[in-house]
Parts: sequence; C-alpha cells; structure tokens
Amino acid sequence: MAEASKVKYESLPGIDTAPDVYETPDLAEDVSTIQASTAVSDSDPASDSDEDVSGIRNQRLQTDQARSRFQPSRVDAHGVDFSDNISAQRRSYRTSTRARRRGDTLGDDSDEEAESFERKLMRLREELRELEGETIDKFNAYKPFGPSKSIARAIEKQPPLPGSQVQRGQLEYVLEQAKEFDERLAKLEASLGLNGNTMPDIGENAPFPVFTTLERIEQTVGLVADASQGSLEAAGAQIKKMIADAEQLRDYRSEASQDGESPNPEQEAKINALYGTLPSIDKLSPILPMMLERLRTLRLVHTSAWAADDVLTELEKRQGQQEEEIKKWEQSLQEVEEDVKKCEAALQTNMHTVGDWVRKIEERVAKLPGGEATS
Repeated sequence: MAEASKVKYESLPGIDTAPDVYETPDLAEDVSTIQASTAVSDSDPASDSDEDVSGIRNQRLQTDQARSRFQPSRVDAHGVDFSDNISAQRRSYRTSTRARRRGDTLGDDSDEEAESFERKLMRLREELRELEGETIDKFNAYKPFGPSKSIARAIEKQPPLPGSQVQRGQLEYVLEQAKEFDERLAKLEASLGLNGNTMPDIGENAPFPVFTTLERIEQTVGLVADASQGSLEAAGAQIKKMIADAEQLRDYRSEASQDGESPNPEQEAKINALYGTLPSIDKLSPILPMMLERLRTLRLVHTSAWAADDVLTELEKRQGQQEEEIKKWEQSLQEVEEDVKKCEAALQTNMHTVGDWVRKIEERVAKLPGGEATS
C-alpha cells in the first residue's frame, strides 16, 4: 500500500522523495526522565562522582521497594467499561489498600484476596498482646494520685455553717464549766485532806460501784441535813452503848485467850468466808432489789404452776371417774335394750298364741247349735 501511495503522489510537484530522518536534541546533564519515587539510587559517593565526571547516570529500578509499595493495593475492576464509547455509562474501578502485617517479607507475592481465619486469629492475638503491653506501660507511667491542692484550698476557704458554730460554742462552754467544777472539787478535797488512802471510794480503783457510793453519800447528806438536837443525842447514846459492848466483847476475848481456849477453826473459816463475800455483796447491792423482785415473781410463778398442776390432776381424776360412770351407763342401757327386745319378742309370741286361742273359740262358738240360731 505504501508503494501504491508513493506511485500515486510521485507526479505531484513539491514532493520530497528523500528518506525521513528524525533527530533528537542533545540531553542536558541535569535533566532526567526517571521519576524520583522509583529511581532511588543505592550507589555510593564514589559512583556519584564518577557519574558527574562521565555525565551518565547508571541507576537501577528498586523492584523490592516498588513491590512493597504496590503490594497491599487491590483493584476491583469487575463490571468496569474501559472502552471509548461515549454513550456507555462509565463506571470507575475501586482500589483498596491493605495494611502490611508485621512479619511479612518483601518477597511475599501471594495473591490471596481474603485473609485466612488462622492468620486473622494470630494477628488479633498479637495486636491484643501489644495493646495489653502498651496499656500496662501507660498505667505504670501514671503518677500516683495525691491530695488535690485545689480541693484543700476550697475546704480551707469554705466558711463554717452557723449551726456548727453554735454547737461548737455550746460544747466549749460546757467543757469549761466541767473543768472549773473539777478544779473546785480537787481544791475542796485537798483542803479537807481527802485522798485515795483516807477514802477508798474516791480512789482510782474504788471497791464499790459508783451507784452505791452515790447512794451512801445521799444518805449521809440527808442524815446531816435532817439532824436535830434530839436525834444527835440519841445517836450519841447508841454510839456509847456500842462502844461499851465492844469493850465488853474485848474483855471476853482477852479472858478466853488467857484461859487457853482456842477458837474453832471451822467457825473462823466460815466467818472469814463471810467477810470475804461482803465486798461482792456490797458491789451487787444496786441490783439486789431487782433480783429479789424477780425471785419473788418466780416463786409466785412456781406456786401458781404447782396449784395449776394440782387442779389439772384433780380434773383428770374426775374425768376418769366420769368416763367410768359413762361406761357403766352404756352397759346398763345395753342390758335394758336387750330386755326390751326380749319383751317385744315375748309379746309377739303371746299375741300369736292369744290370736290362735280366739280363733279356736270362735270356731267352737260357731259350731254350737244355739249359736247358729242366734246367728
């Protein structure tokens, strides 16, 4: 065809029959047609200096880097029309990039679209371990929580409540009054010469409870307040009599000791035991009235229970007697019923017998001649 067109246009004027020659301009040293992203040189400085001298750049394409760059990309061109038809509805293709997992090598050119279940599980476990380690590191890096300065300043600056001020003032007043009263008592005891040795009741280890001590103090104060000339004389006379009795008892004891009579050790042991129990009895004196009242109540309860037991026993006895009488009445009723039945049977028999006799008599009367005429 080229020959035919050449013959066709050969006769036309101005046709250049010389062969076509194409020339390219000389390349400049600083101009490169290779992209910077794909033309990364691994040559050393010596080779760079050689290239500057010779003017020729000997660079190779790094296939590993190119593969690592485009390997995670996936293109979905299903149903895409790449034709130049204007009327066709163009559909663009979709590209997706999958992040590279740790441990993948650059030469791994596997074409698997979907990740397998085992690899997904391994990847998730690895990521969970990494997240756990990072979280633990973050928590360990946290500073320990201390008291908040702002909250402390706010609490210090906060004014107290009016009610709390009143209560605090009342409490301070009561404490001051108690302190003054305690000081006055201490001064009074010091002026009177009272201490734990002279009055064991006011010592640290008092032998009697506080309630008993207060009762004794009240009784003493009441006696002192109600004292009169006549009562004082009577009390003095009683004291003199008690002193005389004590002196007489001492004389008797001295005479007994001179005679060589030794007291009974068993009696002394009983007396000592009785004196030993006196402090415990004194300590229990506040609760003795309640205990006695409860014991009286228990005695009344036991007495009532004993009386109720006697009443119940008597009732049970009477009930037994009534049951025996009822049984006797039942037996008597049974006997009467049997007798009535026997009488009824005898009555029926007698009625039959009398009926037979009456019929026989009527028959005899009917057979008599006088009876027929009358009839």
